Amino acid sequence: MTAPTQAQIDAARNNLAILRELNQEAAEHHTLKIVNAYALLVGESDTADPGLPFVLGVFENVFSYLSGEAFGPAGKAAATLFGGMIAGWIDNTPPSLAGAFASYATRYDATWRELNHQLDSLNDQLGSKDPATVEKAWNTQIQFNGQTSTVSALSSSGLPSKVDSNRFDDMVDGVVFSQDQSLWRSMLQEHYEALYYTWYHRGQGEDGNYETLPLEWARYRMGYYPYVFYCYYDYQGGYEPPFHFICANEYVVCRKGTNNWYYLNDDACRYLFIDRTPNSVINADGLFHREAVMNFLGIKHVETVRYCTTDNPFDWREPPRAARPDAAPQAAAA
Repeated sequence: MTAPTQAQIDAARNNLAILRELNQEAAEHHTLKIVNAYALLVGESDTADPGLPFVLGVFENVFSYLSGEAFGPAGKAAATLFGGMIAGWIDNTPPSLAGAFASYATRYDATWRELNHQLDSLNDQLGSKDPATVEKAWNTQIQFNGQTSTVSALSSSGLPSKVDSNRFDDMVDGVVFSQDQSLWRSMLQEHYEALYYTWYHRGQGEDGNYETLPLEWARYRMGYYPYVFYCYYDYQGGYEPPFHFICANEYVVCRKGTNNWYYLNDDACRYLFIDRTPNSVINADGLFHREAVMNFLGIKHVETVRYCTTDNPFDWREPPRAARPDAAPQAAAA
């Protein structure tokens, strides 16, 4: 390969310094996010080591966020290079992360410090007086999520420095948000499940009209039960006189292994959910849309009661049970 110019090396080293600063600032913000997540989701203090894979999953989002168009070629290179670097620690764990830790916070602290150490080491290699050391570092290749990149790609533009304070702060905020999403996703998968059962219901909207649309009925219900989600997949025809039933799956987010359904509490719901139903925003700064939490984060679905009915007409008979397209949770989002 062609030897890099000094200008290219300087540009790559500058971007490495930006990534180091980004990693450190994001870590300082994430410390408070850890306290918040444990308080809202577990109700206990952070006193156990969740293990290396759990924490590395959070750290991958430090750089995956940078793959967006706003951060140009250098951002895409960083997302691939350092996402792959972090994923590689599963099989080749740095000594600083190999032992047990007292809590998630202490393991997280050791992880971001190790990442900064490796960023510094790579930067030093690019600044070496030995051409062979520089060339080896420059041509280092790492694969991640089906993409391959080299350290040389970090000589491209796109990453804002602290001198451009507004863009840099926006970048930090985006990374902190991505890490918070990843932390909640992992903790929900570990501690919570979505119990579901099927309603055959005529529907009751805010105006008390039994013929209102399913979404209105869902919003009415969520005003009382903020931890639920509804998936409508059919209407059921009735008998004489004709009427229609809403056929819906009601998902209830609650703690695993509890006999008395420990629901996702109100404060956690307000922090987590962006919306009640599609286009019904309750918190624009929330972490996820409600549907994504139930169907795309990998939360286990557990059927409880086969069906339940309310407000049935006198001659109602059980309608046929429709197929459930949303029965199995999909793989967790990257």
